[in-house]
Order: sequence, then structure tokens, then C-alpha cells
Amino acid sequence: MAQSLIQFVGDDRSLQIDGVKLLGLDLNNGRKLLFTVIFFLFLGAGLAFALQKVVTSLAGYFAARHSTSAIESAWVECGAT
Repeated sequence: MAQSLIQFVGDDRSLQIDGVKLLGLDLNNGRKLLFTVIFFLFLGAGLAFALQKVVTSLAGYFAARHSTSAIESAWVECGAT
């Protein structure tokens, strides 16, 4: 008799994997766990995106500032004031 690998068994619909009942993990808790994991994945992706934008803008600011200083120093070395 072939049984499926993952089943919901009992009155509280607890999760059973390959005949081993996982205590405390029923249908409602599993749904909450899934939504929590998805929430934290989106939160992490959003924070990574925001941090990337901040670092990119700071790098652009300092690169522009450094290139201006290089142009000014070249200007001074040529003797033009």
C-alpha cells in the first residue's frame, strides 16, 4: 500500500512526513510559518535594495568629489590660478 510522503493526519491536521508526526506543526501553524518566512524574505530583499542605493550614491558622491580635486590639483600644477 503506497502512502504519500507528506500527509495531514488527526483531528488537528498535524503534519506527518514519512510516517513521523511533527508535533506542534498543524495546518494553521504551517500557514503562519510560511507567511512569516515570505515576509522576512521580502524584508531582507527590500533592505538589501535600499542599502545598495545608499552605497551607490555615496560612492558616486565621493568619486565626483575626488575627480574634482584631481582636476583642481592638475590645474594648480600647470600654473593656472
